[in-house]
Amino acid sequence: MDKIIATIKAVSSKKVSEGSIGFLTEEEPEKWYNVYDAPEKLLEILEELVIIKGNVIEFSVDEKDKKRVLLETVLVKEKAKVEKKGFNGEDMIGQEELLTAAYEKAEKDGHYLSSTALIDMDHLDFEKHQILVKATLNVSDKKTGNVVITIEDYGDAENIKSDEVKKAWIRQAVTRAKVRTLRFYTNNATAKEEVE
Repeated sequence: MDKIIATIKAVSSKKVSEGSIGFLTEEEPEKWYNVYDAPEKLLEILEELVIIKGNVIEFSVDEKDKKRVLLETVLVKEKAKVEKKGFNGEDMIGQEELLTAAYEKAEKDGHYLSSTALIDMDHLDFEKHQILVKATLNVSDKKTGNVVITIEDYGDAENIKSDEVKKAWIRQAVTRAKVRTLRFYTNNATAKEEVE
């Protein structure tokens, strides 16, 4: 089964309620790829965290239907860069600066970074917009590939008042969890994503 690594150009989520989500890639802008026969809630999570315009993802397709994406093979290789707007907290570091600091530290120390986020299904409530996410940051030696540091932390979302944030409550929890691991790694006290 061949792996495809591509940047998402466009997403069609019109049929999420019917069990599918489609996307185009920068590399093959005329070819639609589709995830079929998945539960609606799982597709909503994919749309929220993975199948996002600008994300670089890795996936495999069905041998017989080359447009059908095998759900269990989908991974995010690189998150889309999002422009920050309207934050004036001078005493806090933003996610972009935190990522830059982490990558600079890793490069200086001869390391590379990889991270994952797992949703705690026991703490997931779609009606109340409550979620708990565990993020793991692995710091590995560039020469040996061995993990030299593993940092784990949690992010949550609950009791959200803002209508704007309610639309992205899953992403908020994932971001919080990942930001906490990066803060620990870079020795930064507060990140703006912690207080939003």
